Amino acid sequence: AKLEPAADCSLAIIDLTEITGDVAAAVALIKERCPQARLVAFGSHVDVVKLNAAKTAGCDDVWARGMFVQQLPTLFG
Repeated sequence: AKLEPAADCSLAIIDLTEITGDVAAAVALIKERCPQARLVAFGSHVDVVKLNAAKTAGCDDVWARGMFVQQLPTLFG
């Protein structure tokens, strides 16, 4: 089913550890739902496959968890 866009969504944060399937498909679904949103994905620094998949899928920022925690305050500034 096609989801209606969320007009007020300007930021989507994706926890890659919660994605058990295809990262690209998950990112595509979020992009469809929130087309104007900045997409920020984060995950374990050792899960290079998921981090690279998120970057390839078009996330604006892809960070290891430590960097995400450091950058978190700037996301809402």
